[in-house]
Amino acid sequence: MTNHLKQRSQQQPSTIRRASRLGTALTGVLLLTGVAACGDQDSAPQAQAEATVARPKSEIKLSDTAVDMPAQMPGGLVDVQLDASPSTKRSHHLAFFRRNDGVSVKQLEKASDAEFESLVTYEGGNAQVNAGASQALTFDLDPGNYTVIDFDEQQNMLIGETTVGARTQGAAEPTAKGTIKLGPGMKITLPKGFDGSGVWKVVNDDPSLPHEAGVGRLAPNKTSADAVAWAKDLNGPPPIETVGGFGAISPGHQGWVDLGPKQDPGNYLVYCALPGSDGVLHLAMGMATEFPVN
Repeated sequence: MTNHLKQRSQQQPSTIRRASRLGTALTGVLLLTGVAACGDQDSAPQAQAEATVARPKSEIKLSDTAVDMPAQMPGGLVDVQLDASPSTKRSHHLAFFRRNDGVSVKQLEKASDAEFESLVTYEGGNAQVNAGASQALTFDLDPGNYTVIDFDEQQNMLIGETTVGARTQGAAEPTAKGTIKLGPGMKITLPKGFDGSGVWKVVNDDPSLPHEAGVGRLAPNKTSADAVAWAKDLNGPPPIETVGGFGAISPGHQGWVDLGPKQDPGNYLVYCALPGSDGVLHLAMGMATEFPVN
């Protein structure tokens, strides 16, 4: 994964903001997660650890100059609402990075691309929030100290820190239509009947690599092979347009994404466009699965 913190600090250090409250994001194709039904309290002693507690909620307000978010968040399953100011002039792609214990923000900025990936855990993110729009996500956050990044489409960043506390015990998982499996290797397995609408669970089954689940509409007469070919050299306009998805998560991690109502008829992809440590996009290595919307 490219060390965006290092790249940005070298290029335009004056534009990096340390929001005292928070910030979030990832590379241009980051995606979102969501949803939220509350569980009821279970009085059975043996079942008290089951999913019976309403998930905690957090709100993030996005503008051109700051990411307004609590300095502390609960751990475990958390519903997050992203709200972009109607006056914002930029898009917002957000990502959560949990820093390994003892790792500082300055260490991340100085790390090489190879070192960066060994210093953090990828905890998820979103695709894009534009002016006046909102997105709802459900994260499964590990306790610890986080660096959160908000990219726009020109890779300008807002950056901040937050601390995630202990996990909320017994919080209910969102009700999902099925599970999108990322990996192992450069493959994406979609559940039977996947149509790109509603709420889906996303899990990373890869033993070593972070992955994301981007959802994109293919241009007319284009296929997944065209998307893979484009990702190899990035020449010309992309043959896919991102319409949603869930951001990068490390191996063994999970999240939930609400893809909204049914998309217009056409051919779509679920794909991972994260760059590896060598800079090659996972999409360029064939990490995409096509599905139709009829």
